Amino acid sequence: MAGMVCAEDVILDSSKKSSNVVLSEGNLRALLSYNSTGWSTVIANKKLEQGRWYFEVSLLSNTNSLNSFLVGVRNNRVTNPWTDSSVKAYVFNGTKRNPYASTYGESMAGGDVIGVAIDMYDNEIYFYRNGVGQGIAFDGLSGDLYPFIGTGSTGTTPDVRVNFGDSSWYYSPPSGFIGISGDPGIGVPAKVSLLSNTNSLNSFLVGVRNNSVTNPWTNSSVKAYVFNGTKRNPY
Repeated sequence: MAGMVCAEDVILDSSKKSSNVVLSEGNLRALLSYNSTGWSTVIANKKLEQGRWYFEVSLLSNTNSLNSFLVGVRNNRVTNPWTDSSVKAYVFNGTKRNPYASTYGESMAGGDVIGVAIDMYDNEIYFYRNGVGQGIAFDGLSGDLYPFIGTGSTGTTPDVRVNFGDSSWYYSPPSGFIGISGDPGIGVPAKVSLLSNTNSLNSFLVGVRNNSVTNPWTNSSVKAYVFNGTKRNPY
């Protein structure tokens, strides 16, 4: 059978973090502890390609420990997010940063869920606090960008959990946006890439069916697209 590649797992990258970040829960939870560096950052393992993407960050810490916390997109260099010019971020105190602060939206608090919507067609980024849009934060996005979280000073220990689309959303993504991991939870199919040469695709088909392990060529539940440009159900 032809090989295929489906949507990849998107997680926080253990090789792209400062040493004071502790990852857990399959690299979807991060404790941003403080040390002498005075800042922390951890970057996702998925570069944002063309599309409209969404992810959520749940703030598990109390409000006091969120001081200097920020979330958004950046390059994949492990540098201070408070000063890196690639950073486009929403900050705990209701500002935005690139890399300098300006007024933006509502202040964050412990227990909040922050949504991040990145439009890589129109090159814009929006943020949401508990499902309420805070407006366009930045336009003119450019370069290789990755989701990230971080802090910009010592004395804080934010504890956060991220969802790139493999779990149910707290708040629905804005219309037209999907989870970075492919978001199967809202009916967006994973991509299937055909890695074999053409000759080996004979009889290959892809689609939906029941969960009985029977011949897809004859099972009446099958609704499929076939290698030769036909569809099958089951004929």
